[in-house]
Amino acid sequence: AAGYEVYAMQPTYRAVANLIPDKMLPKTDADVAAQAEALVKAYPNDPRSHFYRALTLMDTDAPGAERELRKALAEKDVLEIEFKPEFEIEIVAYLAQTLITEGRAPEAKLEAKPYCHSGPGGTVPEDLRSLDVCAGQ
Repeated sequence: AAGYEVYAMQPTYRAVANLIPDKMLPKTDADVAAQAEALVKAYPNDPRSHFYRALTLMDTDAPGAERELRKALAEKDVLEIEFKPEFEIEIVAYLAQTLITEGRAPEAKLEAKPYCHSGPGGTVPEDLRSLDVCAGQ
């Protein structure tokens, strides 16, 4: 049984092993802009690489930013194991902002809904409150 547990965990370990090393994380907005494309190629399973790429696209390519944010959110196992819940909420907030920018506010509210009570004590997280995407905030 112990052997099966190790085997069952392998995809998770593989994903975790493919995270951007701390020393390679961008430190400034200029670093994000310069490194985002290379980080996505080198670390496609790290949600941060897609988040950084989305940040570089936000002002010029909203559909591209949306695609990258959705890719970041698709890395559920990595997000749950390796990162604080606040990072996932931040990604959702950027996705909601992108959808609002594209004139898709109802879709932004649908995307945000599962996270609307993820703040302290079940409150609306600040990142989402400022976007007014959670009903009855």
